Amino acid sequence: MKALLSRILPILITMIITGCNNDIFIDDEHPSITEIEIPDQGNKSITFQTSQLKSIEIAFYNDATFDCTLFDHTGDIYNKYDDRNYIYLYEISSSMPKITRMLAENDDVAFEVTRTGENELTISSIMNMTGYDVHGSIMLSYTYKEEFIAFSILPSPDGPTLYSIKGLSYNKASLSQGFSDEQSTPFRIINETQSATKQVFNPQQHCTTMVIFNTNGMDRLKLDPDAEMPVVEIPSYIHRDDAEEIAGGFNGR
Repeated sequence: MKALLSRILPILITMIITGCNNDIFIDDEHPSITEIEIPDQGNKSITFQTSQLKSIEIAFYNDATFDCTLFDHTGDIYNKYDDRNYIYLYEISSSMPKITRMLAENDDVAFEVTRTGENELTISSIMNMTGYDVHGSIMLSYTYKEEFIAFSILPSPDGPTLYSIKGLSYNKASLSQGFSDEQSTPFRIINETQSATKQVFNPQQHCTTMVIFNTNGMDRLKLDPDAEMPVVEIPSYIHRDDAEEIAGGFNGR
């Protein structure tokens, strides 16, 4: 009997201890939402596990950068960061205070993330004038796992649609024959004087110019081929006789 008790007693003691101590086991939970779409001037909230939480990081996608302002629990500004593609709201190993609000903004987009509760975040849209969804994610890092919440800030429907022209491309061989029914005519700019001469001409008469739009890969975006083209400052081309090529610089946006 004593031998039996000596075997059972440690098991009973262990069961009593673990039954009274909630820290022995971790409530492993997933975020309440893993993909969020936030409408114009709307907001969405998520809840998440706080046990064993190490950090909360906000990341911005598609080469977007934001000026970020962090506010502490008193509502005062803790710090400002310019041109960031990620920002931490919480980092257990740092000396930063409890951040309750983060404002992210650039020329075209503004939104904020608020820690509305110990285990709750709310993403609120202020404006999105880009004409396409702006993507980002929230990464929750724990001592034993990572959780991701993807979010999209939808465009503001009442605002103007803006497109960023990333560059102008000119290829004498392919564009002159592949993108137009009219054949390009070769030309030269010759200065027979000893002083610099400024010459103005229309590149459309000599070559085809292709405007490349950056639409962040949104397949749903369609450009109206019959609509008027945006106003673009065309590069100034100069003919280099020695290399038999046309070179030029892009001025403006």
